[in-house]
Amino acid sequence: MPLKSLTLVFLLFTSVAFSQLEASKWHFGNGAGLDFLQGCAMSFNGNAMNTIESSSSMCDPFGNLLFYTDGVTVYNASDGILANGEGLLGQFSSTNGALIVPEPGSTSRYYIFTADAVQNYQATGQGLGINYSIVDMNASGGQGAVVIKNINILNEGSEKLTAVRSQDGYWILTHYEDRFYAYPLTVSGVGSPVVTNIGPDVSDYNNIRGALKFSPDGSKVAICHTYFEPELMGEILLYSFDQNTGVLSNEQLLGNDIVYYGASFSPNSQVLYSTGKEPINGGQDTGNSKVFQYDLQAADIISSRIELADYLSSPFVNLAGLLQLAIDGKLYHSLGGAKLSVISLPNRVGQQCNFQFRSVGVGINSSSIGLPITNEMYYRNIIEYEELCGGDETSFTLNSSQSISSVLWNFGDPGSGSLNSSVDMTPIHIFSEVGTFTVTAQVTYTSGEAEVFSVIIKNVIAPLLAPATLFQCDVDGSPDGISQFNLLEALDVIFVQDVSDTSGLNLRFFETQLDAELSQNQIENATSYSNLYSGQIIYASVALTLDCTRITEVTLSVDAGEPLEDLEVSVCVSSQGENSAVVEVSNIIDVIALIYPDTLIRLYETPEFAGLQTNEKEGSILYDYTNPNILYYRLGEPDECIGIGKIIIALSDPLDLENQELVVCFTEEGTILEGPEGFMEYEWSTGETTKDLFITEAGVYTLDVTLFAGCSGSLYYEVVAGLELQVEVEVEDFLQGNKIIVDAYLAEGTIYYSIDGGATFGTSNVFTDLPPGIYNIAVRDEVGCNYITREVEVRGAPKFFTPNSDGYNDTWHVINAQNYPGLTVEVFDRFGKQMTSLTSNSPGWDGTHNGKKLATNTYWYKITYEERTTYGFFTLITRDDS
Repeated sequence: MPLKSLTLVFLLFTSVAFSQLEASKWHFGNGAGLDFLQGCAMSFNGNAMNTIESSSSMCDPFGNLLFYTDGVTVYNASDGILANGEGLLGQFSSTNGALIVPEPGSTSRYYIFTADAVQNYQATGQGLGINYSIVDMNASGGQGAVVIKNINILNEGSEKLTAVRSQDGYWILTHYEDRFYAYPLTVSGVGSPVVTNIGPDVSDYNNIRGALKFSPDGSKVAICHTYFEPELMGEILLYSFDQNTGVLSNEQLLGNDIVYYGASFSPNSQVLYSTGKEPINGGQDTGNSKVFQYDLQAADIISSRIELADYLSSPFVNLAGLLQLAIDGKLYHSLGGAKLSVISLPNRVGQQCNFQFRSVGVGINSSSIGLPITNEMYYRNIIEYEELCGGDETSFTLNSSQSISSVLWNFGDPGSGSLNSSVDMTPIHIFSEVGTFTVTAQVTYTSGEAEVFSVIIKNVIAPLLAPATLFQCDVDGSPDGISQFNLLEALDVIFVQDVSDTSGLNLRFFETQLDAELSQNQIENATSYSNLYSGQIIYASVALTLDCTRITEVTLSVDAGEPLEDLEVSVCVSSQGENSAVVEVSNIIDVIALIYPDTLIRLYETPEFAGLQTNEKEGSILYDYTNPNILYYRLGEPDECIGIGKIIIALSDPLDLENQELVVCFTEEGTILEGPEGFMEYEWSTGETTKDLFITEAGVYTLDVTLFAGCSGSLYYEVVAGLELQVEVEVEDFLQGNKIIVDAYLAEGTIYYSIDGGATFGTSNVFTDLPPGIYNIAVRDEVGCNYITREVEVRGAPKFFTPNSDGYNDTWHVINAQNYPGLTVEVFDRFGKQMTSLTSNSPGWDGTHNGKKLATNTYWYKITYEERTTYGFFTLITRDDS
């Protein structure tokens, strides 16, 4: 079974213990969030940030969120702004623009280090450099506050920051030009930097992007130089780091063939990962994103590089997304969107590290290209284990580059008695029961140093399986014993016990037992698998976790069955439109049952569905009068095949109103309830037998109607008095995804909302991702007694323009900008260089800079209006056929 890296809970350095739960919650991207407190990545909502790259989060030692930041604004655990928490000198588009570390010797104070971004250097020729601020969680009545702000420690710098634990505090590392600056952070504060002159001279501020990362054990440093000038390219370099002196040495250039951007080490510090994009068009653009792995234990590290992924990537054209370890021992990769990619076993060399593309959701919001950074030593991990099913053996190993002289294991399982501890280097333990256990290893190295590692084991029980048989009809007209099977039907028959919830099970099928045991050559088309012969045996594998798997046989049996005659069935429809009608499945089955009594009858849309027993028709069916109404019926239980036949449905007209409800609003003058046309008999609950009924009070009225014998139904009228409906409309605009929020109040009942003038309604009062324009808001109650309309304007800017002098979209500006006095707009190219600035009275940008027409490209804008700033991007198109 494969080894799985476990979660490191704390480390001991001499007499100090460090909990990694301080890194258990991530806030990043466009409101994205992940919580690792349960040992795996669980998405959450409630992140107030909207950041492209920069972010850092901090929790207390128990995993409770304290605050988080994008390098500019500091947010508290309630997603409000921390006292004095605005105006930090980082930047939301800086690679490592924000870094939080605890103040040594304090349980309430934290340093926030910030790095300026390329865009500010481009705008002024000089950036804000590296600064720090201090948060005191005891300030502001225990709510926390920024008590020291924007202390400069390096006048000019790069977008690079990283931190690792030292003997008496932390090393804070950054880079500028051809120098590394290692700042000691101790109980005395931030000390003078240790400066190491090493590596390439990156003096052009257009090239200061790219990740800087300590290894979790603090012995190594990786740096990515992301070059935009004179052409798109990059480098990744590896260094040794002396944790005693802060000096870097032993430079190794690992690659300079792509636009390197992200880097991160494995938990055991023995494997390095990087991201980058391949340069194309002579370095003027970039292509696919790539993820690489390097074996740092290999004799030739450069030759050990393997490519884990190569795929199309985000709208952030030239940056391949950051990599970041989490406390669950996995390595995450962000490229924008609703999901992150993950390397689930990063200590493994080769494809066994298990790269999974876009497999971890981040909630209803989205990630960008950045992930939170903090002290890398939180992620240090040398324990690995083989996790098996409950009752099976679990084996443990220590994966360390240091020589270990002894270890004392505690499996956190007092129910196992004397077997709860071990001094073996590779112990085996059988947990006494199902549950969660904290396993601790007290490690002593040959150097005399000692550390304590703890990991969380989730011991699970896989359901017991039994051999099963799936039966299928041979419906292709050739009695060859070959048919199609929906293998997922095995879920209903392979379990020994009753398993009510199968959502957490990973069910897979294989043609041979060896493939099932090795988890290779999985049957991909499980819902429409063609057997090789009648009686073929395949193998079902049911897994609860990576290593907790059971396997059983499934026999595929094919029965030719009996040929069934085509049937023509007349039924009453339950509702009717101009060209369509709704038919109840039960009505059709009742008619067929007159021919085949005491037999299970099921309906399907196609003979293939009938054969596979998938997509069974239930409830009601919508039929189009302009097309033949044909279904297929299957006789027999799921494990037998009496036969399959065709049904031609003849629909009655007009419709049967059974089980329909109508609701009308009562008025003081009285109301007429109108019965439907075309029925032979009418009878109201009041006794009247007329088609229509005049009423003078609210209440529930029933009308029974009869079309012909055996085809009748009831119509229910709920007559209610209307309640007052109050409506307020809020607009959030000038955004990439504009929003309208309709606040409405009604004493009782459901409220329905529309933004298209009432063409369509829904129960959600929030409308998102709206293009600029005029919207006709309509709000009504569920019975239609209240109907209120509002007209609102959503402001914004075009997503493209085509300055080709054809009179259409020749300039770009905020839509109806003249209506917004005081509006200012700044436009930047992808490198952050300002192209133009506009006011509410400006005619709009014509796509030129310094008198020169610009080529097709994406540009970024910054809109400031009424003390609010928003960002976005648009496209300049200059093709003649635009």
